[in-house]
Amino acid sequence: MLLPCSSAAAEVCDKVRPEWSGETVSAVSDFLKDAVSPFVLLLVVLLVLSLMLKSSWIGIVGSLLGATFFAVTLVHYQTDRIYQAAIVEGCRTDPILLLAAIAAVTLGCLAGAFRARLIR
Repeated sequence: MLLPCSSAAAEVCDKVRPEWSGETVSAVSDFLKDAVSPFVLLLVVLLVLSLMLKSSWIGIVGSLLGATFFAVTLVHYQTDRIYQAAIVEGCRTDPILLLAAIAAVTLGCLAGAFRARLIR
C-alpha cells in the first residue's frame, strides 16, 4: 500500500507519533521507543528472575507470555493500516528489532526454565 506524501498521510504521523519532526525515523530509535513498553519490561524482569532464582515456573510463564506477545505484535503490525501508512510516511519503521528482542527474551526464559529442570 503506497500513499503519496499528503496532508492525509501526515495526519497519520500526527496521531501515531506526535513528537515526529518530519524526518525519517531510524529503526533503532523506533525500537527504543517500543522497548520501554511495560510488557517488554515485564518480559525482561521475568527473564532475570527465571535465571537468578532458577525457577522453571517463572521461565515457563515468561516464555508463554513472550510467545503470545510475539504473535500479537507480528499480526498487529502486519494488519494495521494506520501503522503501514506511518511506515510509508516515514514516522515509523518495521518492528524487526522489537520482534528480535522479544524472541531473544522468550528464548532466554525458555532456556532458564529448562536449565532449572536439568540442574535438579
